[in-house]
Amino acid sequence: MTKVKTYWDEIKDKETFYSGNGWEIHMKWTNVYSYNPKTSVTKESKRLQFCWPWRAGDGVPREEKSKARKEVMFNRFRARVLASASANREEFRNLMQRVGEMNEQEFKDAIGEMRGFELRNYICQKYWTHSESFASFWRG
Repeated sequence: MTKVKTYWDEIKDKETFYSGNGWEIHMKWTNVYSYNPKTSVTKESKRLQFCWPWRAGDGVPREEKSKARKEVMFNRFRARVLASASANREEFRNLMQRVGEMNEQEFKDAIGEMRGFELRNYICQKYWTHSESFASFWRG
């Protein structure tokens, strides 16, 4: 049985930007070094990592950093779930328009245990885009 290709398969290895609490965070490829003391070998590999724009002692309050990290991680989670539920970029954008204004708890409650294309169908039936709700308001 072959795996169904989703939009997440296309974007999971690309450098991207996420925003949270007014900060723009870059997720990019960085070199990671790991040392094995048994063989005395240092191994180099590349990994996608967040490049946070602050350091310790730079004057940014801890609460602000924490809130930004939490929002960025949720945005990454939401993008991963919705991209896994869509086949292409257009479907992904449509799903983001439908659930883009939800906070973290509402989103997790809404999707429950659904994943994949079942989640896509559920979101398309349950949540409206701004233009759909606007059209329904003026028609009714």
